[in-house]
Amino acid sequence: MKGQKVSKATRLTYYDKNSNTRKTSRSVKLIFDVPILPQTINIGFNSYKIKLYVPNPIQCYKCQGYGHMAGNCSNKRKCRKCGEDHQSNECNTESPKCVNCKGDHPSNYKLCPSREQQKQALKVVKRDNITLHEANKQVKAKAKARPVVQQLEAEHTDIKKEGKFLLCGDFNAHHTMWGGKHTDTKGRELFSFLEYKDIVLLNDGTGTRCNPSTLELAPIDLSFCNSSLASKITWSVDLTSSYGSDHHVVNINFSHKQILTDDSESVYNYKKADWEAFSSKCNEHLSPDMISDNIEETCSRLTNKILQIAGECIPVKLKNNKPKKPQVPWWTPECTKSVKERNICKNRAQHTGFGTDFTIYREKERACRKTIKAAQAMYWESYCNSLNNDSKLSDVWKKVKSMLGKTFKKLNLPTLLYNNTKYECTQDKADILATNYAQVSSDDNYSDNFKSQKQDIEQKEYSKLLHYYIRITLIVIMNHILCKN
Repeated sequence: MKGQKVSKATRLTYYDKNSNTRKTSRSVKLIFDVPILPQTINIGFNSYKIKLYVPNPIQCYKCQGYGHMAGNCSNKRKCRKCGEDHQSNECNTESPKCVNCKGDHPSNYKLCPSREQQKQALKVVKRDNITLHEANKQVKAKAKARPVVQQLEAEHTDIKKEGKFLLCGDFNAHHTMWGGKHTDTKGRELFSFLEYKDIVLLNDGTGTRCNPSTLELAPIDLSFCNSSLASKITWSVDLTSSYGSDHHVVNINFSHKQILTDDSESVYNYKKADWEAFSSKCNEHLSPDMISDNIEETCSRLTNKILQIAGECIPVKLKNNKPKKPQVPWWTPECTKSVKERNICKNRAQHTGFGTDFTIYREKERACRKTIKAAQAMYWESYCNSLNNDSKLSDVWKKVKSMLGKTFKKLNLPTLLYNNTKYECTQDKADILATNYAQVSSDDNYSDNFKSQKQDIEQKEYSKLLHYYIRITLIVIMNHILCKN
């Protein structure tokens, strides 16, 4: 086997409980002089698979810990049965307790979670060629990440029966896939779960939490959904306000129709307009001869000419499609001033990175939060004092929603074009709708054959109904006469 870079071969043994002796097994431990472990080895005319050899964890019989032996241990002596400070052969307890995992079993229990963790760490040591201390860190981090993934798997099993789902939460998982600067164990576990379950991540890489110490944004608030909902949902982060928290607001909008935004929409940039050239060209091209008796033609002619002159003298810019922040009734000039001072300190701290600037920013952040809460409380108190017995509950709820920034826009009907005439008044639009509805549902739309059949049926039904009412009337009269007699 020297031709296959094997430097040493040792037959492994195992303990036989029946004979209380160690016996040789059929496994052989091989030591290779190559950095990468081969998958198979040829012995004679047979080929054998090779597996990574991971030894059992070494446990100290003095402190019951792992990674060292009793001869080199400087820790206190612990009982392997109850975990107290005495010899194990002197213990008579009937309720064992593990020193390492605090479970209801002795410290040398073969299925102890701490022992299984040590096995995983030793496997990482052999596989990645790192120290046992670093391997223990990786295994512990992975153990912390597993409960999150297990909970997601349980929730995914329940909600997949319904067909559609939306999951949102602070997962505190970092991965470059959703915009993180690094990838941790929890992020890797979560990414593998999403890839295996075919779940769509809605995040676009924007940070959702601001680190108070460094003011760096990290995307740790994640949102997921199934593939059928992904095209109907838009995801965004409101970075303008955090409402007193280090997490920013995540906006998720759902629509039955796919939302398409036109980022190329442009508007006039009036700040860079050449108004002198615009005025001179208007005086040159606009004349009374453009006005005629037809108002529509005159309006169209003047509008097109003015737009043409504006396109030559006024530059355009891309429209800002970001939604405006809703106005709240409790906002005061003091709030505006406090927010402005906080943002100035925040920008300075992010630019310089000095600790003093971070301290000043945190002070301004606390002062801003205090000012906003005071303004909210003062406005709500004054509104509650204005309520009386005649106040409507609907008005109270509207006021509450307006304080939360929920605005109600009036629904304006668009201009109606009917018979080459534009109608803007709501009353005119309603009259046109009623007139057309009456024409569509009128009997004039029926054929003569259908009208005659309809008239015959209605006449028969009317005759039957009239005969029925006459009989009922006679019965009522007879009953009235008999009751009087």
